[in-house]
Amino acid sequence: TVLLVADVDPAVLEFETNGDRYEDVLSTFLLVSSRDSGETWHKERDVELSLPEPLYQQIRDRWLPLMRDFEFAPGTYQARLFVRDRRGRRVGTVRHEFEVPPPGAFRVSTPILTDVLQPATEGGGPRPIPLARRDFPAGSTLYLGFEVIGAQAGPGGAPHVLTGYRVESLAGEVIGRHAPAEMPASPGGALSQMYSLNLTGLAPGDYLLILEVNDQVAGRTLEVPQLFGVQGG
Repeated sequence: TVLLVADVDPAVLEFETNGDRYEDVLSTFLLVSSRDSGETWHKERDVELSLPEPLYQQIRDRWLPLMRDFEFAPGTYQARLFVRDRRGRRVGTVRHEFEVPPPGAFRVSTPILTDVLQPATEGGGPRPIPLARRDFPAGSTLYLGFEVIGAQAGPGGAPHVLTGYRVESLAGEVIGRHAPAEMPASPGGALSQMYSLNLTGLAPGDYLLILEVNDQVAGRTLEVPQLFGVQGG
């Protein structure tokens, strides 16, 4: 399963005020093509916005996320998204290339790096909301969510995976670290984790958050870097 996420800057949209709400319609067209077979898939959807003042202000600060999911075989793909503001007639486009790895490979799902959480429900705790943007306000809390896939089971039938992370400047200086610890498995055996990182004290600029994953049973190690920026405030 592939989840494609894009963010729309609402500052360039021409909202119409209707009472206490801000309204607009975005026409979206997403085209995904396989680099290997040439096969294509597409999804079209109109996004009707009717936002109360608090939500409108929140979206102006954090942008508007768009999400579409697909089921793909292993291979290399290219996604192209077209978004049209129905009222303002402006058009925005973005292109992204990605790979779907073979099943069973030891890997980490694409980490979710976000400053927005979905509230807790009866079925579980709060969950990170995927975002495409990688710049976050100074002093905010950053959440890192991910899954480890393909870890080898130990003698007792369960995998033993250690995960942690470190934050580096682009010059390679280690600024902070979360020491690796045993990753808990869900009742169904899934290995998922969420970390929180307070950005207070980090000067505006770009940083690397490097996720560290170690499969203790198979003796395999992964490092997954994620570039993010801290905005001045």
